[in-house]
Amino acid sequence: MEVEECQVQILKDTSLNREDKSKNKVKFVAQEKKKEEEQILPLENGWSFWEDHYINHGERATQEEYLASLKQISSFSSVQGFWTEFNKLPHLSKVPNNSCFHLMKKDVRPIWEDPENENGGVLILKVKKYFTDEIWNELVLSVIGEQFSSYLNSDDDICGVSIRKKSGMDFNMIHIWNKTSSGQSAITRALKHLVPFLPDGCINQYYRIHAQDQSKTMKHNDHPQPIQQKDEESVELESKIDELKKELKKEISILNQIRSAEAKLEMETSLAGTSINKEIEKQFDFELEKEVEKEIESKELELEEAVSKKQMNDGKLAKDGLEEFVEKEEAAENQRLAAAEKKKQAEAEKKRMEMEQKRRLAEEAEKKRLAQETSKKRLAEEAAEKKRMEQEEEKKLMEMELEKKRLEKEIENQRLAKERKRLEEIELERELEDELVEAIEEKIERDIEEKIEKRAFGKNMSSNNDLKMNTNSTKQQAKELKKEFDNDNNNNKKDFKSNITKAKVYDVPTLEEDD
Repeated sequence: MEVEECQVQILKDTSLNREDKSKNKVKFVAQEKKKEEEQILPLENGWSFWEDHYINHGERATQEEYLASLKQISSFSSVQGFWTEFNKLPHLSKVPNNSCFHLMKKDVRPIWEDPENENGGVLILKVKKYFTDEIWNELVLSVIGEQFSSYLNSDDDICGVSIRKKSGMDFNMIHIWNKTSSGQSAITRALKHLVPFLPDGCINQYYRIHAQDQSKTMKHNDHPQPIQQKDEESVELESKIDELKKELKKEISILNQIRSAEAKLEMETSLAGTSINKEIEKQFDFELEKEVEKEIESKELELEEAVSKKQMNDGKLAKDGLEEFVEKEEAAENQRLAAAEKKKQAEAEKKRMEMEQKRRLAEEAEKKRLAQETSKKRLAEEAAEKKRMEQEEEKKLMEMELEKKRLEKEIENQRLAKERKRLEEIELERELEDELVEAIEEKIERDIEEKIEKRAFGKNMSSNNDLKMNTNSTKQQAKELKKEFDNDNNNNKKDFKSNITKAKVYDVPTLEEDD
């Protein structure tokens, strides 16, 4: 369902607004679709284009002759395929009179005998030639987008649409084929919503049922005009009327060319970023077309009234008088058309100048917007660069601070290591000195004891007293030496504790931790 809605939206968005810009816009949209869309968008049903160029329309064609002129030229089943094949079709202005193109559902032929068509019919539209392209394009997009399905009965369906170029007429024929003949009112109701501008371009419309007993022969000119008996004078007057019609049609063709040029200029301007008031343009075109139609009708009525009055008076109109009358009418018509052309040119020039001014304003606004965006972007880049440099500078300062702390810590560790080594050496010396003092004291005591034992009971008292004095002197020296070592040891311990405290501040491992 989402794919179908996407298809319908794409088809409706590309619908055309005027005959003068229809082909150009279709090609432009097709090219844009080809560039932008890579994914194939399938249609709900497959479709085929057919053509027939049966030329001998003065006589009835047999079924074999018609089928021989009928030819299938292409098929497609996706949106991309439709645009590819649709743009290959030649414009009606470049094909022979009475040529016909058909867009039919896959495996359905554009003949009433086909099983899908035999119980249905066709809604026939007589469309003004300068409205043909717009109506045809809108119908084709609506048909392949399955837009009619929401209006038709469940047993009905659109089988296809056809368009035929009529010769010697101011209209072309468009046929809408449906599966069930009872669906005429539903198709008419759908057209009011899908092609709202149809009444402006459609001269007449009627529905024809494919009867089961219909003759197997076919006539391409669907509605031959009744033959009326006319006298020579009426024939001559009608020939004059036809000439006037042809001249008016030429003027209409010129006006169409002007509209085509305006449409082309409009498309170029829209590509540059400007917009045009569509409603004003459409209203202007409709008013101009209605004015031309009214002039044609009034001219026909005037000529018919002149013929009728003259026939009632004397039954005959002098040839010279008719020529003079026609010349005057032609001169007046030429003056009116010249004035209309001049007015049209002035309007076109005014519109062109307005469009040019809008384009310049749009360009200036775009330049200003781009300059503002560039300035904002430059300021943002400068701010980002400044922030980045500040972050880098801050990072460098942090790295330098960390490196400084690391070096200080390393120096302190080296100093403490030296101090610890020195203290260890002092401690070792102290221990050696203590051991030496103890050894000396022990030796002195042993010597004293030995001397006392030897001199006991046989020596004189003086010698004994001298020996005791020497012993006391030696002991006193040993005590002083030990006291001196103890003082040095206490000082070294104090220095060692101070160094240990500093080491804890700098997170340096202590001597006890190393041990």
